[in-house]
This record gives sequence, C-alpha cells and structure tokens, in this order.
Amino acid sequence: TSPCLMSGSVTVSGDIAVPLTFTPGDFINTDYDNCDDGTGQVIDGLMEMTFSSFQGDILIGSFQMTVNLVMTNLSLTEGGETNVINADVNVALDTTTAPIATSSISGALLERVASTVTESLTNFSTEYTEDASAFPVDWTNDSMGTAESTDYVGSITYESIVPFAGSGANYPHTGELLVTGANNATLRLIVIDDMNVQVEADYDGDGQVDEVIDLTWDEVYGIAG
Repeated sequence: TSPCLMSGSVTVSGDIAVPLTFTPGDFINTDYDNCDDGTGQVIDGLMEMTFSSFQGDILIGSFQMTVNLVMTNLSLTEGGETNVINADVNVALDTTTAPIATSSISGALLERVASTVTESLTNFSTEYTEDASAFPVDWTNDSMGTAESTDYVGSITYESIVPFAGSGANYPHTGELLVTGANNATLRLIVIDDMNVQVEADYDGDGQVDEVIDLTWDEVYGIAG
C-alpha cells in the first residue's frame, strides 16, 4: 500500500510464480482508494488482472499472452464529472511474429456509468494488427459487438464486414462497417479512401437502400462525436 501524491492510496497485491516472467494463474490486483496524484484525476475502485496464458520472453519483447481484466466500480473523477467503469474482458497480445504485432480485446461486458448516461458494450471483440515493416505503419482493425445506451431505445449491433485498413495516423483507406438498429434498420459505411466514405441507409429494414450519403471522414467523426 502506497500513499498517492496528494491524497488517498493505492494497494497492489498478487502472485507471480516465476520472477521476470508470467505463468497461467498469475494475478495482479490494484485497489485505488480515492487516489489523487495531482494530475486532475481521482481514481477509486478495484482492477483485477489474471494471466490466462503466456509464452515467450517478456525481456526481449517477443511473447504471446492473454489476460483477463476485471474492473469493479472503478471510478475516475475529473473536472467534477465521475465515470464508473465495470468490465470483464480478455486482452490478448502477440509480438512473436515481429514486425507484425496483434492485439485484441473481447468480452461479455464493458460498461461506463456517468451522471447523465449509461453506455455498454456486450459480446464484443476488436482485433488490431500493425505491420511495422512499412513506413508509416500499416494497420487493420476488425470489430463486432452490441452497444446500448440510455441516450436511445434498444440496442445497436455493429460488425466489420470488411476490416478497416489504414496507414500511420491516417483514416482507413479500405473497409466496410454494418450497423443494425431497431426493426432491422441499417447503416452500411463503405470506405472510399482515407478522406471519403459512403453511407447506405435502409431506414425501414426492408433490405433496400433508401438513401446514399457521401461524407468525409471528418464529418463522420463529427457526427459520432
């Protein structure tokens, strides 16, 4: 248990069977007690990390591992607003095929509770791959899941029909995302290039495109933001 810089404390506990590496069953728990390190954020709650699998050598950076991450009422207060996170997710990382590295996160629940809204992802997965042999780095992103929010009624499912692919910090230059809402209404986002996308909207869920909308990536993020 260590005091935080301004107030509160953080307690780290766990069991590492073999020094300088990890083995299945190893765990690290971090319990924040209103920890304020003077960065403008106060953290409170419990985060539990358990290693499900591990192969390779962490010291040379070539390894493959899967970690189960559980967050229980983990709250972050900043600027007078508190967000509470509850999660039960699996995080995987594979660096054994360098210069290609793959990371993924998947799980049954990832929930954020704020003062005015509750948002959650269920039965979700996202896989991200980087190829550092290219400059700038080439990457792909493949995602699926179900989203719910108190900001709207019902749930929304999303799925990468074609994984997004891009280069460096640019927007994706290829990919296709299908979003399905109430009564099978859909929005299909088709990437034209790293500047432009096209959205095919089926508002009544009859399988026919009702409207085609041409947008820039900046406009897409402006709408989503």
